[in-house]
Amino acid sequence: MKIRAIDLESEYPALISWWTKRGLPPPPKVILSGAQGFAVNAGIDVVMAWLYRSGNVAFVEWITSNPAVASSPTTVEALTALLDFSDTYCRKEGATVMLCSSQDNGGLGRFLTGIGWAKCEGRPHNFFIKSVT
Repeated sequence: MKIRAIDLESEYPALISWWTKRGLPPPPKVILSGAQGFAVNAGIDVVMAWLYRSGNVAFVEWITSNPAVASSPTTVEALTALLDFSDTYCRKEGATVMLCSSQDNGGLGRFLTGIGWAKCEGRPHNFFIKSVT
């Protein structure tokens, strides 16, 4: 699996299809332009996320998986690789804490708590926090 930077200008039309195929509104391009996007590729792009930073806090947001391979072992491997990469990337950028939000009872939230992120209560989304190691 390889992690690559996303080129927002050329890839946005293709990226929004991941959200629309799930029946979710895609994030506006302007909100993504304030972050660095990364995709995990295993022959095809499997998962993606956008990393923002403010002071010592990094935000790992807009995480989504390719609907063509969702719920497969490849998706779990790619998500693990993406979050490991995010930890290293954010630490190098000066962050000491990472924050991520997920829909209530969503698969991402269950995954995050399963790998040690702490749940912070919120509605309709939950927020998760992790010290950067």
